[in-house]
Amino acid sequence: MAMAVLPSDASLPRKDVPGVEIRGTMRRFTRHARNRMCLYHLTEAEVSDALRQPDRVTSTSHGEQHAWKPIPRGWLRVTCVKEDQTTIVITVTVRRRGPEES
Repeated sequence: MAMAVLPSDASLPRKDVPGVEIRGTMRRFTRHARNRMCLYHLTEAEVSDALRQPDRVTSTSHGEQHAWKPIPRGWLRVTCVKEDQTTIVITVTVRRRGPEES
């Protein structure tokens, strides 16, 4: 049986999943972020809580922001970007160590 050749994710257009409105701010989760949430067994409520009340916020050189929140397994890092009235969650990771102190 011949294997089908699928295009790499980089060549596919980035599709955003319709978001959830929380307290007047619309949040959209990318497919990558939803896949990471499944991988780390995280709920939308946990991720949204990290965005609403982060323990620490850091910036990246690409203009994105990391919202950090301690959880029992380590530190939850939510990478997002704000566009108009919408917060787009790009990725979600669980880290052993928290953000570096400046």
